[in-house]
Amino acid sequence: MARIALERIKFGRNTRASRWTASACDVFRKYWPAQATPLLTRHNHINRRPQCLVRLWLCCVPLCGLPAAASAQQPSIDILHLWRTKSEQRAVSVLRNQAIADGAQWREVGVSGFSAVKEEFAKRKAINHPPNVVAWPLGRELNVMTSTGLTRRITDQGGFFESQLDPEIFKLVATDQGLSAIPLGLHIQNHIVLNQDLLTKYAFERPKTWAQFISYGPRLKDDGIYLISNSDEPWQIRNMFMSIFSSLASASEVRDLLSGDTSALTMKSKFTAGLAIFSNLKGFAEPGFHNRKWENTVRSLEGQRVLAVLLGDYIIPEFNESTNIVCDLAPGANYVLWGADTLIFPVQPNEPQRIAGQDLLVKLLSNRDTLIEFARWKGSIPAIKNVPLEGMHPCTAYMHDKWQTVPDKALADADSWNRRLAALGFVLNSIWNNEKIDIDAAADRIVKVLDAIR
Repeated sequence: MARIALERIKFGRNTRASRWTASACDVFRKYWPAQATPLLTRHNHINRRPQCLVRLWLCCVPLCGLPAAASAQQPSIDILHLWRTKSEQRAVSVLRNQAIADGAQWREVGVSGFSAVKEEFAKRKAINHPPNVVAWPLGRELNVMTSTGLTRRITDQGGFFESQLDPEIFKLVATDQGLSAIPLGLHIQNHIVLNQDLLTKYAFERPKTWAQFISYGPRLKDDGIYLISNSDEPWQIRNMFMSIFSSLASASEVRDLLSGDTSALTMKSKFTAGLAIFSNLKGFAEPGFHNRKWENTVRSLEGQRVLAVLLGDYIIPEFNESTNIVCDLAPGANYVLWGADTLIFPVQPNEPQRIAGQDLLVKLLSNRDTLIEFARWKGSIPAIKNVPLEGMHPCTAYMHDKWQTVPDKALADADSWNRRLAALGFVLNSIWNNEKIDIDAAADRIVKVLDAIR
């Protein structure tokens, strides 16, 4: 009823004011349904142009008093993240259980993908009620957000984080006045998981090149087994292409690709070669890839319907313990393409309980055991130095060794995710869904799009 009334506001069904009002009320309903339903239903009659702002006031003003429902001394944690699968929720529970045990009120919202995190954060910020903790990829923009006053600088437990965090990660969040975020763990993105039982059954070696890997496709297909399970979701299809690209380009070249410092035209031949591999993989991909969630690619490999999945190492804990898997860098990879999970802490003016919730979470994270346990269920390499391998999944331990020994690395940071990688993902989605891939035309399109957003 409330949604219908909002759409009928005669201020204009599709004006900026009416859309913003609807968005604000949607957020109100989502987080405080007990208060929203009677309020919005009671004022359902409001539909005259001058009263649009009254409608907005009814939606937003009650938010100011809602935190007072909790005890004045009770810390409040309101976290927005993208960790929604079974294994990821186990990781979140490491923090949730400790926070609740320490007397905190815990509220969380999990969405699908980083773009959804950004959208939800923007909605909450627009009504001046942002979450007080948000999962965000490691990158340069973390320091920008603190310098502009959007997020807090973390000064508590500074000695612990400086002494314990991996130096390569610490330097990316360190500022003169504290940390811009707290890193949780790092992920290797150009990563492949294979079903060892299928490798053994068909006497296949762990593939060292894409040509070798693709050569397994025809024999598997004869038995109704696919080479890969994947999705055409832009971020997933881009992840697969970047794994291919890591065998064709150097770490320096991929850093140029991510930053836009060099024209993509200089890499056109490598895009062409990568798209040829991309096209060949499509011929042996499991059907039903449209909008497939990544955890469903895991189910396909568990069921021996496919040989491999080409996604980051975060998928490792999602496999059931009975599945015999092996992991490696993508075939022929020349470097490690990596990213990292962090938590940021949006500024909460005049919200002592929510600030106390932030402080409590920072305290909980200043503990090696907590970071190690979170990473174990998240499938990440803990963001600390001298990581113990005991209790680590064999695949994660293997990738930790790659992190330590492969000399060249390239960081896919939040800024890249927001701009160039996001654009690349949408282009690749379109290319993959063409009945036939025109490789030269596709390479031209990638160059054109990437050079347009340098």
